Amino acid sequence: MIGSHCQDMVDDYMELWDIAKALAKDIKKRGVTVECELADGRCKRVKNESVGELLKTNAQMLKILDSLELKVVQGVEAEDDEL
Repeated sequence: MIGSHCQDMVDDYMELWDIAKALAKDIKKRGVTVECELADGRCKRVKNESVGELLKTNAQMLKILDSLELKVVQGVEAEDDEL
């Protein structure tokens, strides 16, 4: 597969990769629930929205891989010059 459309999809995938890493970092730092201050001054714990966004981001990344017809091969290690 060669062409600007495919390159755009790869670029999108790499942007999503960065987003996924940032979301995972936020979840690791703040946890799956976060403190939220209510209008009346009370606090309560609510779900960290990064969890849902990470799931959506991963799903989109998988769709891009599928569109590019790329598959993960288990048990195959990359050569040093491929990294």
